[in-house]
Amino acid sequence: MTQAATNALQYRDLRERSVDLIFGRLVAPIEEEDLNTEILFEDRFLVVAGESSKWHRRGSIEPAELIDEPWCLPGGPIGSAVAGAFHARGLAPRQVVRTNSVQLMIAMAATGHFLSVVSASRSRLNGKRLGLRPLQVDFQMPSRPIGVVTLKNRTISPVAKLFIDCARKVAKSLAKKN
Repeated sequence: MTQAATNALQYRDLRERSVDLIFGRLVAPIEEEDLNTEILFEDRFLVVAGESSKWHRRGSIEPAELIDEPWCLPGGPIGSAVAGAFHARGLAPRQVVRTNSVQLMIAMAATGHFLSVVSASRSRLNGKRLGLRPLQVDFQMPSRPIGVVTLKNRTISPVAKLFIDCARKVAKSLAKKN
C-alpha cells in the first residue's frame, strides 16, 4: 500500500504498474480510456464537533446558527463543495482555518472548540475513537464517490482481487448505513 500526494501520481503509479489498483475517494469523474472505474458507494459529508462541544446538547441545528463558530475546513474540491453548500443558503462561516491535513481538522474539531466536516464513513468507522460526533444540521452536504480504479487489459493479482472483493462487502454495509 502506498499513499500518493496527488491524483496524477496515483494514475502514474497505476500505469507504470507500481500499484495494482487505486482505492479511495474519487475526486473527479474518471473518463480515461485505459482505466476501469468501479464506484462502490457515495460517501456524504457531515458537520462534526468534539464530544465536549456545546452543540451536542442541541437537537436539530440551522446552519445560520453556526456561521460565527470557529471552523476548520479542507481546501481543494471538498472545501469548495462545503463552501458551496453554505453559499446555497446565503451563508459563509466567518472564522475558518483551512488545511489539507485531515489529521489537523479532526484534532481541532475533537477539542470541542472548532467545527469541521468529515465523511460519513470516517465518522461511522472512527468517530468515537477520534472523539468526534456528527451534529444534526439541516444542511445539504456534498458527497463524493468511493471507488476502485484499475488498468484495463491487466490481469489483477489474486491478492488485489481479494482486496477488491473485501472492499465491496465493506462498502455495501457502509452504503446501507449512510
